[in-house]
Amino acid sequence: FGSMEEISWFQRIADINAGEFFLTHNKQAETNLHNLKVGEVGINKLIFGKILFLGLITHNVILPLMSIKRPKIRHWVESKGFFLPPLQLVATYLALAIILQAFVSHRREKELLEVIGAIHYFTSVFLTYGLGIGYSKPILSNLEEKRRTTLLFSILLFFLVYIAWILGNMSLKDFLLK
Repeated sequence: FGSMEEISWFQRIADINAGEFFLTHNKQAETNLHNLKVGEVGINKLIFGKILFLGLITHNVILPLMSIKRPKIRHWVESKGFFLPPLQLVATYLALAIILQAFVSHRREKELLEVIGAIHYFTSVFLTYGLGIGYSKPILSNLEEKRRTTLLFSILLFFLVYIAWILGNMSLKDFLLK
């Protein structure tokens, strides 16, 4: 369901029009499910606004805070093959989200929150699995290996944010023609 967002981003970037059904039933006239309206009910508000919000709050705030006093929670989550994001990163993400909501006015405000959320999870996965921050089995153990990989990760992250900024301001056709 969430991956359909990427289809609509590609559609917008490549300047491809949505089909007749989506032009009629999609609030943004894009090819995705989460902007569909069924009568007066927006699928986005129902699933992303309520269900996903509860899941994100549980994963990013409730479980990490609970695991401070109850380490068995973190061990249980890890035993299932998942991770809990580092609390410092969660605090940074929440601060950025609050600042964005309070002080930034942009025509695609919600998409900015989505980008910040994607960066948060991308960084969480790297810090947790790669470096072992708040995780018992890091992939990288050698200090020099961690430094090199962190540098490469930082460059990649900067590149992705830069490309997102460029593509957020123009279509692919505009980008290629300039």
